[in-house]
Amino acid sequence: MKPADGMEEKIAKGEFATDGYDTTMTWIAERYLYGRLREDGELIVPGSDFETFYNSMGVSNIGAFAGIDETIRSLFTLDTATSAQLEDLYVQRLAELDAIALIDDQLQSTSGQDSLQLLVDREVHVDQLTSLSQTAVALVQTIRTDRIGRVADIQASNNAINAQAIFEQNEKTVNDLLLASIANNGSLQAGQITALESIASQCPYTGGTAVFRARGLLTGRSELVFNDSEICGAGEMPLLQNPGNNASVLDQQAFEIFPNPATGSFTVKVVGGEPMLRELQVLDLQGKLLLKRTLAEEEHSTVVNTNGLVSGMYFVKVLEEGKAVFSEKLIVQ
Repeated sequence: MKPADGMEEKIAKGEFATDGYDTTMTWIAERYLYGRLREDGELIVPGSDFETFYNSMGVSNIGAFAGIDETIRSLFTLDTATSAQLEDLYVQRLAELDAIALIDDQLQSTSGQDSLQLLVDREVHVDQLTSLSQTAVALVQTIRTDRIGRVADIQASNNAINAQAIFEQNEKTVNDLLLASIANNGSLQAGQITALESIASQCPYTGGTAVFRARGLLTGRSELVFNDSEICGAGEMPLLQNPGNNASVLDQQAFEIFPNPATGSFTVKVVGGEPMLRELQVLDLQGKLLLKRTLAEEEHSTVVNTNGLVSGMYFVKVLEEGKAVFSEKLIVQ
């Protein structure tokens, strides 16, 4: 057991503080300590600050998210019997392949009756290899079916978390999208990728650790690259890598959304850029397109009715010539 250090003791006592981003950084620190205590119970001495901290976090969103993390990891952990069965099938198939390869070598220097017998033996090994492969495929399919069934249960638990702060909402959304990709064999729809990009484009000091998780899920799925010194210091402006390797920037300063949070309606105002046709989109946290509107070249603002949207967080995007030039979170009350 690694002994607790002074910083961990401060976290447990509620004395952790930073120069900025207090709420987010405190939440990240508390998640770290709760995770450590969850793995190393020896620190939870009865009557200690660690015990008090652990018990209080266990009934909070931090405890709920830790449980989600643990069950997601369990999706990729096989029980001992299944693991041994897969290993045995692998070894048996290798043995059959070796036997077939040996017969093929012998056939090069054999003829007549001996050659016919070798062909018969080869067919036996091929049949056995086919049978073993079919068994392995069926077992993998069973594992996958079980995993998908468990994904639905984890999604239900994740959806039940009452996320309040933006870093909690981000965590909940990334969990949901990760689980969706697991259920769909690693695939995500375009709208889901957009939702990930909206989170990945945030400053981690306000958006939380889910920002980094979103960026990880975007690997191989998006051309967005991120410079946190610019994102956190200059209005959350991610760099967009185009095919010519020339960096362009999502123009967060050319548009405004107000009021935010919105009740009944909100306004999108164009405050810069060249006159052109634009498309306004409103998406939910899963990236599903809910509203779409075309802005004429001469339109400098538009009012969007939110009466058809339930209370919660959404993403508002503006596209120019099919490319996203603005993305912002919107809270509907």
